[in-house]
Amino acid sequence: MKATLDIINQMQADGVIAHYALGGGVAASYYTEPATILEIEVFVILPFNPNGPQAAIAALRAYLVSHGCEPDGEYFEISSWPVQFLVANSDGEREAVASSLPVPVDDERTWVMMAEHLIALMVSANPPEDRIWMLRLIEADAVDELTLKAIMKTHGLTAQWERFEKQFPPQFPSNDKTRKRLTLLSFSEKIKMLEKLRDRDKVIAAAGLRRRRHKPPA
Repeated sequence: MKATLDIINQMQADGVIAHYALGGGVAASYYTEPATILEIEVFVILPFNPNGPQAAIAALRAYLVSHGCEPDGEYFEISSWPVQFLVANSDGEREAVASSLPVPVDDERTWVMMAEHLIALMVSANPPEDRIWMLRLIEADAVDELTLKAIMKTHGLTAQWERFEKQFPPQFPSNDKTRKRLTLLSFSEKIKMLEKLRDRDKVIAAAGLRRRRHKPPA
C-alpha cells in the first residue's frame, strides 16, 4: 500500500488534488484492529479549475491514466490496490478532509480522517456494512462522545445517530488481549496486515467461496 500512497501524495504535490484524506475501512483500521479490505477510499478536495469542477475531475482521471493507473469502473488500480477517489462535496465531507490527521507510514505521510468524522460519514451514507466499523471504533475507545455529538448536530445527523444508538447500543472498549494488541500496532504494521488479509481474501474469492467485488454497470 505504501506505493499507492506514494502516488496519491505525488498527485497532491503536483497540484492535481488540493488535499485528501483516507476514509472507509482503511482509515478505521488506523484506530482499530485490521480487517479484510479490498479497496481504498480517498476523499479529495480538488483545486480550483477555471473550467469548472468537472474539468478538475477530468484532470485527475487524465493524470492517473498518464501514470499507468488503469480505470476499473469507479476505481483506479494503483500499485495493485483498487482506489476510489471521492470528491468531498458536502460540508461534512470537506470538514472531514480539512480536519484529517497526518499519519506517518514508513518514510511517507498520509492523512487519515478523525474517528468522529468517519462515523458521521458512515451514519450519513448508512450502508449496512459500515456498522461493524462504527462499532469497532467505539469499542476501541477511539471516539470522543462530545466531539461526535457536536459533529452530528452541526451536520443534521443527530436523529440518525440516535437511531443507531438504540439499535446498536455502544459497548465499552473490548478487553480482549488480542484485539487490544492489534489496535496498538503502528499504522505501517496494520497496512502490512491489511495487505496479507487482502491477498487471503483474493484466494478465497478465486476458490468461489466469496463473491468478488462487482464492477458497476456501464
